[in-house]
Amino acid sequence: MKERLSHIPRHQYDKNAKIGLNTNHPDWKDHGHGLIMYKHRIYIPPNPSLHEDIIRLHHDSIAAGHPGRYKTLELITREYWWPHLQANVRQYVDGCEAANKLEFIETKPHAPLNPHEIPSHPWEHISVDIIGPLPELDGYNTILGHC
Repeated sequence: MKERLSHIPRHQYDKNAKIGLNTNHPDWKDHGHGLIMYKHRIYIPPNPSLHEDIIRLHHDSIAAGHPGRYKTLELITREYWWPHLQANVRQYVDGCEAANKLEFIETKPHAPLNPHEIPSHPWEHISVDIIGPLPELDGYNTILGHC
C-alpha cells in the first residue's frame, strides 16, 4: 500500500490536504515518501482504483465476511481516510451482490416472550431456558439455563 502511495505526486492531493499540509495544520502530518496522515489515519489521495482496493480488502475478504455499510466504514476508518469515503463505501456495498444476498437470508423468528407476573414471594415462579438441539458432545445436545 505504501508503495502505491509513494508514486502519487503531491499535486494530485485534494484541496483540503494541500491546505492542511501547506499551513502545517495539526491534523495533517507528512511523514515523507508519500505517507500523509490525517487525524492519525493514512490519507489516501483521490485515486478511485486505490479507494476500491481498500474497500474490497475490508469488505470482501474472508475475514471481513461482507459486513454491511457501517461496519465496513468502521473497519476502514481505523487506519485510512479520504474525502467522500462514506459515499464510496455506500456505493460499493450497495453494489455488492454477495452482501445483498446475505442480507436477504431469512432467519427463523424468535419464540415470543412470555413474561411472568411479578412474584409475591420467593420461588413462586421459576424460569428455565432450553437451548438446543446442538451438536452432540458426550451424549448431550441441549443446554439448560435457569434464572
